[in-house]
Amino acid sequence: MDANNCTETRQLEKDEVWQSVQRARHPKRPKALQFIESFKDFDQLHGDRMFGDCQAIIGGTALFDDTAVMVLGQEKGHDTQTRIKHNFGMPRPEGYRKASRLFTLAEQYQMPVVIFLDSPGAYAGVDAEQRNQSQAIAHNILQMTSLRVPIIAFIIGEAMSGGAMAMGVTDHIAMYENSIFSVISPEGCSGILWKDKDHSIDAAHAMAVHASAMAKGGFVDELISEPGLGAHTNPQAAIDAMQVSLRNALNSLIDLDIDELIQRRHARLQKLSSSFSCQS
Repeated sequence: MDANNCTETRQLEKDEVWQSVQRARHPKRPKALQFIESFKDFDQLHGDRMFGDCQAIIGGTALFDDTAVMVLGQEKGHDTQTRIKHNFGMPRPEGYRKASRLFTLAEQYQMPVVIFLDSPGAYAGVDAEQRNQSQAIAHNILQMTSLRVPIIAFIIGEAMSGGAMAMGVTDHIAMYENSIFSVISPEGCSGILWKDKDHSIDAAHAMAVHASAMAKGGFVDELISEPGLGAHTNPQAAIDAMQVSLRNALNSLIDLDIDELIQRRHARLQKLSSSFSCQS
């Protein structure tokens, strides 16, 4: 569904917005690794070559149809053991530096970059700050603005704060209809404005974190419908929809002159910046 032609842009009621938040976080919702493993010949690459291997970000080379791609995702895990392993989808600096390394490889070998965003935010622990979390996020944003390959991203769950921004500079971004996208979580916003988490529903509604609002504001290019009551009810259907979307996006981007592609990316960022400033 083209976001620019989307008719589902009405103002949702509070309970509808909060329902999207809950579905975006549903424990059985398909995670990044499930999407990544749908690609052929996925070869996972590890480490940032500086400190370690943050498992909140998974990435490597793969084939989509007959095209070699670099695919990355923010992985939350699906049970207690894997959630701990993947730090609940909250990347540390070495995760973002691993992503940066893979971006560089993608550019070197002329592979389009495909990203799956699903993070409650960048890890905010002391150790992350000691290893320059903010610098790692800023570096990735700057690098992606001029990366000389197509970048396509899918918001598959919750794309929050720096967790999303550090991997969210794209040429095309698609968002599942029950996903959410915001500079801060509803709970975080409630804590700042009301000094508690009791107003998270009000915060989610006020911030308009839901997909239809993101489409109306021009922050996403495409809305992807979900099966049944949400992607968690039929993960394979959600994955199949991603593949259709990715195929169309690649077909429209892969043959563009690279300088034109970057110019379009810069114009897109400037437009979003102007739109945000006017709304503020």
